[in-house]
Amino acid sequence: MNRYTKKLIPYHLVISIFYTLIIFVMFIRTICSEDEEGNLILNTELIFIPFIISLACYLLFNLYIYLYYRTSRYELNERGITCSRGVLFKKKSFLEYSRINAVNKKQGIIQQIFNVAYLTVDSGSTNTAFNAEILIIETGEVVDELMKRIKGQQNKLNFNVNEESTIKEENVVKANLFKFTSKRKIIYGLLNTLLASVSILISFGIIYAIFGVLFQMEVDIDGFNFTQFSLLLIGIYLIIVLISFTMSILVSFVAYYNFEVFKNETNLEINYGLFIKNKNTFELSKIKAIRINQGLIKRIFGFVSINIDVIGYGEIYNNNYQKHSLNNVLIPLCKKSEFEEILLKILDKYTPLEKQERTKSIIPFFSWKVVGFSIFFGLANVISLVWGIYFKQYLIMGIVIGTFTCFYLLILAFIFINAKLSYDYDGIAFNEEKLTIFHGGFYQSRIVVLKKNIIAIQDISTYFQRKKNIHSYIIHYKNNANFNRAIVQAVDQSIADKLLYFMVM
Repeated sequence: MNRYTKKLIPYHLVISIFYTLIIFVMFIRTICSEDEEGNLILNTELIFIPFIISLACYLLFNLYIYLYYRTSRYELNERGITCSRGVLFKKKSFLEYSRINAVNKKQGIIQQIFNVAYLTVDSGSTNTAFNAEILIIETGEVVDELMKRIKGQQNKLNFNVNEESTIKEENVVKANLFKFTSKRKIIYGLLNTLLASVSILISFGIIYAIFGVLFQMEVDIDGFNFTQFSLLLIGIYLIIVLISFTMSILVSFVAYYNFEVFKNETNLEINYGLFIKNKNTFELSKIKAIRINQGLIKRIFGFVSINIDVIGYGEIYNNNYQKHSLNNVLIPLCKKSEFEEILLKILDKYTPLEKQERTKSIIPFFSWKVVGFSIFFGLANVISLVWGIYFKQYLIMGIVIGTFTCFYLLILAFIFINAKLSYDYDGIAFNEEKLTIFHGGFYQSRIVVLKKNIIAIQDISTYFQRKKNIHSYIIHYKNNANFNRAIVQAVDQSIADKLLYFMVM
């Protein structure tokens, strides 16, 4: 069996320096004291303590990496890939070529300097949806060669082709099916900036209104008047918008640098990135669904983005223990008028159907949300009322209740507008081979799922919905455990029979 590349060790020797510096700074703060004026004073007699702790951590980090290098192995044979890795907890995996779902190469900017690349191979199992089943750390050239070998073995299984024809196929010049041009990237950055600007403007508007009331009570607070506050708020807003614009443009050019989409008879390949190079390859048969997304800003200007659901493709992050997917992109941005033409070239089976059945009631889109927020703000106002009467702080009580009421009315307006947009947009369409689900209010999406990937249709209708002969459903399809469903809200009862017929035929 093969070991990981030796370049893993010098790469981590450098990376560990950054972690060690962070630890050193954290511990250096513990030996500092404050003088009477609040200035930090370094206790030079104890400087050796953070130095020794940091040095020990640095040595431990790199000892672990050395042991990880010594104990990790991988092998490619005629049947599949074997990978063994881990120091304290040993993990040994074997994955047959026929079960491979996605093959991805990742190489960050520092990894490019040391010529270290990560190859992850995923089977598509929901049990390993958030962790690579096979991980191989090699040089960039070796990883590229391994990807070709894996693809060649998959082609041999699918079409019974020989290695010579596989090599010949690799040497054919591939056409990029989608160009994410500089113009598109600039538009992508501008749309993101506009979205951020509107969100920030709403937040600043609320702050402005609150402080406006306070300044009405006390026009001059320590020489700081309302005009100065307004100018300061406008200045901060413009600076934030400028920073947001700069960062959005940079991210669009850097993150999606040299974005490429290739396809042959069996595989789809998506490559992008400057500082972090991503090379993703997966079989067409492993694609579970696509999502055509439009936020409000994109909808106003006539643009869409398209994501693709394939286990093993896309970053998985953990935010407050809620795992979610990011960057499972197929098309970062294109015009609404051209996305069907692009899909016909890349994934013709996944072109969306025209809506056949629309939602029948607007009530499910706002009912429980209105009840929940009404209870919350009602209790908040009652508590404020009791507090104000008890302490005889009637002015403050009035301001607090008025603020809560304004927030409540704003949220109600948002809920009702979103409900109206959802009512107009939501629906479903299906034929003998696929299903298209329309869902969303301010943020709208169309989910296209092939019939063969649907595993269950769950009726989640409430008692009151059934009395009105309307039903809501969850469509479960083959994907990872967190992203394997789409919701169909409040459609006619007759759709249940059609969906059942759709499933069994």
